[in-house]
Amino acid sequence: MQWALRELRSQLRYQIIGPFLLLTIIVAVAGSLAVFSQVTGSLQDRFDNQLASVTRTANDELVNQEQTNLQFLREVAFAQRNDSTGAPGVADALASHNIEGLKQALDPFFRVAANRNNIGLDRLIAFDTSGKTVSDFEVIGSDASADYTVHASFDISETWFTKRVLSGIADTRGDKYAEIIQFGDTLYFATIAPVRNEKKQVVGGLIAATRISDLLVLLRDRAQAAGMTLYSGSGELISSTFGNSEGIVEAMDQALLDAFQSNSDPSTRSIFSTETISSRSYQFAYTPLIIRGGSLGILAPALSRDYVMATGNNTLLPLIFLVAILTLIIFIAGVFIANRITAPLGELAL
Repeated sequence: MQWALRELRSQLRYQIIGPFLLLTIIVAVAGSLAVFSQVTGSLQDRFDNQLASVTRTANDELVNQEQTNLQFLREVAFAQRNDSTGAPGVADALASHNIEGLKQALDPFFRVAANRNNIGLDRLIAFDTSGKTVSDFEVIGSDASADYTVHASFDISETWFTKRVLSGIADTRGDKYAEIIQFGDTLYFATIAPVRNEKKQVVGGLIAATRISDLLVLLRDRAQAAGMTLYSGSGELISSTFGNSEGIVEAMDQALLDAFQSNSDPSTRSIFSTETISSRSYQFAYTPLIIRGGSLGILAPALSRDYVMATGNNTLLPLIFLVAILTLIIFIAGVFIANRITAPLGELAL
């Protein structure tokens, strides 16, 4: 009889504690997961919005760079004779094929522009009506204060922009053009403008160019991004501030490219992806590279996900600790209450 009462008392204790403890654990875990999901979801939303803002800033800065280049070319194209230095006007020098005079006229403009951060000029080219370059200055490396390199003349008469500029063709956006062009092994973001004489006749043209690698650094810094990458329209890697060596930044995969191309409104809806670079996680946002109203590639600003991941981990660990503490407290309380309830049965067993 006493054995039966002790067994009943033991089973009642477990029957009281067991369901109560199980229900508590389920509620605590579910609540913790809900809180964790809410916190991380809110963090991700804020992070996405921040990256979208960085993307818009990068686009705005690209437009500003294009406008800055255009303004610079206007100043150079309309430059008049400088009596203090003896330099001729730019248009007069081109019209008369005064090459040394042209270089003398362009030199101060190039030196000043190369040292101004808001212009971001790496190369200044002048070409004549035959489509051959007659003056070609370039700053090599990142030290704009160093003397520049003078490139030898070469023929650009077959390029589409040279033909348009020399023929005086203007479209709905004017007679000045912008394009990504390649000279040798180097890609440039270039703005091209005609030079006209007093009779409005085209006597040559000017090209203000920024190396793509330098342009991406400029956009990254102005947009306060962790990195900036440029892809072709087909998703192939062109250049990245993370580095251009094989394997550092991969080309866009087909699924990502399809999602980007099917995005009907990239100005308000960004396409994101998470990429691992040098063992760190980054989130990329993809937007069309719009130059002079046309898409010439895909621009991808990136932000580090370290903050999101660290905050998520910092949130998860306290929740796990809290669930463990609550479970232990509830278990102890359950044992105490169960003992109080089953104590009369123990007295009967004596």
